[in-house]
Amino acid sequence: MRIAITGGTGFVGSHLARRLGDDGHDLVLIARGINERNADLLERENVEFVPAAVTDRRALREAFVDCNVVAHLAGINYERETQTYETVHVDGTRAVVEAAADAGVSKLLLTSYLRARPDCGWAYHESKWKAERIVRRSGLEHTVVKPGVVYGPGDRMLWGIARSLATVPVFPRVGLGERRIRPVAIEDLVDVLVASTVEDRLSETTVAVTGPEELTVAELVKQVGDAIGRNPIVVPAPVRAHLVSAWMQERALETPIVTTAAVRMLAEEATDPAPEAMCDPLPEALEPTRSCSRRRIAAGLPRLEPFGVGELRWP
Repeated sequence: MRIAITGGTGFVGSHLARRLGDDGHDLVLIARGINERNADLLERENVEFVPAAVTDRRALREAFVDCNVVAHLAGINYERETQTYETVHVDGTRAVVEAAADAGVSKLLLTSYLRARPDCGWAYHESKWKAERIVRRSGLEHTVVKPGVVYGPGDRMLWGIARSLATVPVFPRVGLGERRIRPVAIEDLVDVLVASTVEDRLSETTVAVTGPEELTVAELVKQVGDAIGRNPIVVPAPVRAHLVSAWMQERALETPIVTTAAVRMLAEEATDPAPEAMCDPLPEALEPTRSCSRRRIAAGLPRLEPFGVGELRWP
C-alpha cells in the first residue's frame, strides 16, 4: 500500500512510519521539518518526504495522489505564533480531509486525544474534538483513535519529568488531589494505528487506547525517578501554579519541558474517554498489554543533558 502520514516525523508518526516501512509499504511523510533523531527515515527507499504545512491544501493534495490511506497524525501540544490549536488541529484537519477527497484517497485515520470534548474551556481538548467532527462528517471511510498519555522513545512528557528530576529530585504534583492515568506504550498504540491503516477491523469506529494499568501521577513520577536512579519527593501544587510555569516555559524556551496542554492532561483523570466520545470497543487482540515499567521507561529516555542558555528563545 501507499500511505501518507501527516506529522510523519513526529513522536507517534515516526514510530508508525518505521513499522509500516518495515512491513514493506510505500510512505509519504508530510511535516514542516525533520529532526536529527528521525533523519534516518529519509534514507529508506520506500519513504518520500514532503516538507509542507498541514494547512497547505495544494501541497497535501499533490502528496496524497495515488495514496490508499492518509494517517493524519499532525498536531501540536503548545501554541506559538501562527501555530495555534485552531489552525493546526481544526483548519489543518479540514485541509487534510478536502485534499484527501480531491486526491481520491479511500481511507482516513485521525489521532485525537482520550479526553477531547466540547465546551470544556480547554483549547487543546476542544480543538481535537472539532477535528473528530470534521473527519466523521467527511464522507470518507475513517477511523478515529483516541490515545491517552503515550510514552516511549521520543516522547516529551516522561522526558520532561525525567529531566526535571535529574535537576532537582522534587516534583510538584499537578493539583492538590491525586489523579489517575493509564499510560500507553507507543508500541501498543502503533499496533492499533497499523490495524486502522492496512486492515478493515476498525473501519467507521472511534476507539480509545489506554495502557493496561492505572497509576497515580505520583506513582508514575516515582517510576521515572527509579528509571534514572533518583528517589523523588512528590508534593502537591495547585493547577494554576503549573499553568503559569508552563505558560512561561512556552515563551522562554525553544522546547518547553512542560506545556499547558500537558498540565491540563494531568489535571484530570485520564483513564477513560469523555462520555461525549461514544467510543466503540477495541478488539481484544489490540488491547494494550505492555506495562509502564522502570525498564520500559528507561529504554525510551535519551541521555539527560543539563539545562543551558542555548535553550532560551532570544528576541
